[in-house]
Amino acid sequence: MQGAPLLKAKALLLAISNILKQENRSLQVLLFGSSGQLCEFTMDKQNNAVGLLKFLQQGFGGGTDFETPLRHALNIIQQQPNYHKADVLMISDGDCQLSAQFNAELKLKKQQLDASIYSVLCAGHRITDSFSDEVVVL
Repeated sequence: MQGAPLLKAKALLLAISNILKQENRSLQVLLFGSSGQLCEFTMDKQNNAVGLLKFLQQGFGGGTDFETPLRHALNIIQQQPNYHKADVLMISDGDCQLSAQFNAELKLKKQQLDASIYSVLCAGHRITDSFSDEVVVL
């Protein structure tokens, strides 16, 4: 992601982090690229918005794999007691397809964890995908 879509994504994430901080809630941010590319940031008392901005300066060379970050996000929800019934927010510059096998696993895992996935597209147009509970275009 680059240009205006990247700026939209960062602004949205900073706004959300501010809201969660005011509500004394945790935030896990997963920066992802193509298959297997993943970086993680935990926003807590030690890591604030400045740390988040520094973290977001990282990037990958292109490509979009949603399966790696979705799998990791749901594992975090499952393993962290304070994330019970947490939701996943996917912020991207476009849509991505999931394999049929992963889509089936994801649907089951969402039900087990009582979690929802919200997708925000910072470029492109509204799409219907097989995994999001809601899709919004900025």
